[in-house]
Amino acid sequence: MNYYQKIGALFFLLIFSACSNPEVGVAKKKIEGQLIDPSSVQYRNIIVKNGPSSVIVCGEFNAKNRMGGYTGFKPFVYNIAGSGDIDTDYSHVETMCR
Repeated sequence: MNYYQKIGALFFLLIFSACSNPEVGVAKKKIEGQLIDPSSVQYRNIIVKNGPSSVIVCGEFNAKNRMGGYTGFKPFVYNIAGSGDIDTDYSHVETMCR
């Protein structure tokens, strides 16, 4: 990757991150606060659902464990107007994120 490609990639990341929802950032911080190695976390399939009285962030995360291996993607749901806790119970995620 040459210099201009690196600058272009950095510019794209900066623009993309500026367009994301603040609710997603709050949910990510909550998840990262519970992890052994927060810098290793990976996210995918993140969606934001706006309801009449709440905002729900759904997605999947993967992070390294104490042995340094990734544990596999796990679903999560974060209800901004609810308790403020990250819920990883699959049945709740299925119900709230459809």
